[in-house]
Amino acid sequence: MRYRISCLSFALSIAFAAALILSPWPCRSLKKPGIWLPERSGGSRYHAQGKLREGSPYFQNQLNTGTLHRLRLLRMAAFELLQQPAETVVLNAASLNLPNLRARLLQAQPLRFYYYVDDAPSFESLKAHASEIDLLAPQAFWIDPQGSVYGQIPARVLDVAQRAGIPLMPLVFNRRFDRATVSAVLESPAAQKRAIAYLAYLAWQNHCAGFQIDFENIDPRDRNLFTEFVKQTAATMHRYNMLLSVALVPRLSDAAFGVPSRLGAPAPGVWAAAFDYQALGQAADFVTVMTYDNFGRDDPPGPIAGLNWVNRVLTYSLLHIPSNKILMGIPLYGREWSATRHGYMARSVTFQDIHHLLSEYRLEPRWDDRWQAPWFRYRAGGSLRTVYYENAISLRQKLQLISDYHLKGFAAWRIGSEDPAFWGLAARLRIQSTHDYPLARE
Repeated sequence: MRYRISCLSFALSIAFAAALILSPWPCRSLKKPGIWLPERSGGSRYHAQGKLREGSPYFQNQLNTGTLHRLRLLRMAAFELLQQPAETVVLNAASLNLPNLRARLLQAQPLRFYYYVDDAPSFESLKAHASEIDLLAPQAFWIDPQGSVYGQIPARVLDVAQRAGIPLMPLVFNRRFDRATVSAVLESPAAQKRAIAYLAYLAWQNHCAGFQIDFENIDPRDRNLFTEFVKQTAATMHRYNMLLSVALVPRLSDAAFGVPSRLGAPAPGVWAAAFDYQALGQAADFVTVMTYDNFGRDDPPGPIAGLNWVNRVLTYSLLHIPSNKILMGIPLYGREWSATRHGYMARSVTFQDIHHLLSEYRLEPRWDDRWQAPWFRYRAGGSLRTVYYENAISLRQKLQLISDYHLKGFAAWRIGSEDPAFWGLAARLRIQSTHDYPLARE
């Protein structure tokens, strides 16, 4: 790809490249995953997969012997990018036209947005259905308390996306949903500036449409700081004709938070308290409203996204955010609860897992009329196990809500775990032309 850049930025680019060449290793010599290295393409699995932990001897050795130097170079490049006038970063329209891409994604309705985690089922699903994806969101980057961003989009994903012409909007998240990490970034102007610089540079470098921020378990006291961070990040991304979206934890009301949630409510109150729906909806280009988990790992067995509960989450959202900025977060996975002496143990299951269980134990799925969800129960390993999941019937009902409420589209978590019938249902989704849903207010 050719770039028209100013003389100053050209000189900086040459200096940056020279510094990389003279650094301890060539750019592609570090094969271990986790440390992001400045490259235009390629990459290994991101650090969040757990292959390389911060406290490990290997990690410390890399920081002590040269990788830290590279991260400093990346930081310098990111800040230099932000210092340039926007008009000096003009991309060749023949290879990637960001202004047109941004306009196309903003106008798309429905927008079929899929999350990707780099494992075999997800990659096989990506290859099989690449032509049916409007926007792909690899869970590929994470942030540290200093605002540095680590991770990399896998080379095979970049290859498939380029061949199929799929725009990318990777996630940046707080690993293990660590609250202290987000607080450290939000409470430090320097860390915020560093994080924003990284995100803008990484999106530009990987030819992405933008980023989605997926910070969870945020301290309720950081509510205003988080909103301001989103506003500043959006302003920077827009400067370079890129997009910013935000993943929102489900809420049912503006009631006081900080007390344990009741059965079947969204994530515990403190988990959702930092999300100012109206302010975040105004700042972001669009949002994903996660209509899951209705019943989570720490709850007794129940649906991942019961239909009437999903309706309540959307109703609240539409009171604060215009409908044409809302992607309905749809769970494609299921969950199995195993009864124990002390309660329940839970694990996530894919539709393929479901198929195998039904076949192995010769079971017939049942239907929960209250929640409009499939489920079944069986005994194995001395414990009673209950499984709730999503199939073509429950997913069709959820897609109908998108049309009924005139939403922007859906964001499905995540490919590789879905009922194969979902792809046909998603392809047939149509939304009537309309302005904001009546409940939404600016």
